[in-house]
Amino acid sequence: MKRALFSLFVILGLSSGEAPAQSPLPSTHLKVGDKAPDFTLLDQHNTPVNLSDYRGKSHIALFFFGHSFTAATARQLKAFMTDFLSFGSTGTLLLGVGRDAPPAHKKLAEELGLRFPVLSDTTGEAAKLYGIFITKHQIPRRASFVIDKEGVIRYIEQGATAAESTGALEACFALFKKN
Repeated sequence: MKRALFSLFVILGLSSGEAPAQSPLPSTHLKVGDKAPDFTLLDQHNTPVNLSDYRGKSHIALFFFGHSFTAATARQLKAFMTDFLSFGSTGTLLLGVGRDAPPAHKKLAEELGLRFPVLSDTTGEAAKLYGIFITKHQIPRRASFVIDKEGVIRYIEQGATAAESTGALEACFALFKKN
């Protein structure tokens, strides 16, 4: 029993009952009402996607995830896919952004049956523009941004709750009702 507890403390990074020293995760510098930073990234089919191309056409639910083939990423992508039609009914396009290259995202999209673009931010530049790049791990922090047709950020969610689509979807329904 003692050995199991000791192992648990080691795994969690605890010693002598102290909390592990952690570097804080990045938090976006962007605020609701700011213009969304523009970027061009390749989707899972190697097609360039420029965020500003959607201005005046549709709202965007932009969400960032870590590496492709992890359980946490699969849960996040499935959550957004579950609400795919609901997002569409509000005039919102889903754009997922991850660190892996287009071939990995293509395989991931096929395996999960995704019907939205999965963009490759292989250099982390888009995550850096949005202030959510975790330098130590070279991946973006989980985050969601709802951007209206004019390119203005209307909703931001960061951290574990951003892995769920609920908050972003509610923000999209609010935008839809407003228009």
